[in-house]
Amino acid sequence: MSETPRTQHETILYDKNGFRATITLNRPERRNATTTQMYAEILSAAQAAEEDADVRVIVVTGAGTAFCAGQDNSVTSQQGSADYARYDEVNRAAHAFLRGMSKAVVARVNGPAAGGGCLLGLATADIVVASTAARFALREVASGLSGPARLLYSIGRPRALFMAITGAWVSAEQAERWGLIYKCTTPEQLDAEVDAVASLLENLPPLAVAATKEKMAFALSLLNMQAVIDYGFRQDLFLHTTSDRKEAQKAFLEKRKPEYHGR
Repeated sequence: MSETPRTQHETILYDKNGFRATITLNRPERRNATTTQMYAEILSAAQAAEEDADVRVIVVTGAGTAFCAGQDNSVTSQQGSADYARYDEVNRAAHAFLRGMSKAVVARVNGPAAGGGCLLGLATADIVVASTAARFALREVASGLSGPARLLYSIGRPRALFMAITGAWVSAEQAERWGLIYKCTTPEQLDAEVDAVASLLENLPPLAVAATKEKMAFALSLLNMQAVIDYGFRQDLFLHTTSDRKEAQKAFLEKRKPEYHGR
């Protein structure tokens, strides 16, 4: 099967080669920080891959030295409630669609993954292969929002709470030991490892792959994780209006220590 030319987007790249589609977050100058437009384009590309009968595997990665820095604070700090609600809505839609795809999703984590970028790798992909240059952090609390609960069933309450509340960085090696990712490898071997996994998936029966994913999704649905995600969305719509949230974003952009007052 021949290579298909790139589909044009502004914030991502979408390539198809044989049975494989690759979505590359393409804002390297902003460490692939997410915006409403980027999430809309990720969703559009994922939908195209899902509808393409030739595609069996989707690889998600980042351009440059980072995987994804999470939301772009220079943009969201200027958003009012309505615009931020739209960002969060498209964010959740893209994550949910990737999680629910019938085809295998592989995250090629080439560098740091923070906040929503961390979840884009760890909580939406089926299989995560990370370079030793990668590290993971949930930075929502540090930016004045609620920490996500999505890793609760992956690594247990103590570790999930540690990551969600402190925002501390977890190395790729540690993530592998905790069972957050499938494999950690050297930067030089990353492409070969991802190719090996994707090639294996490409040669499996698509309906059986889809059924296995559906079964695991059903098992997770019994835990009602979607209700937890929706609850967090409502929390964050409120928190986005608080003074501490504004201070957190302002301090981040000004590269100084924030001063919080609990309001």
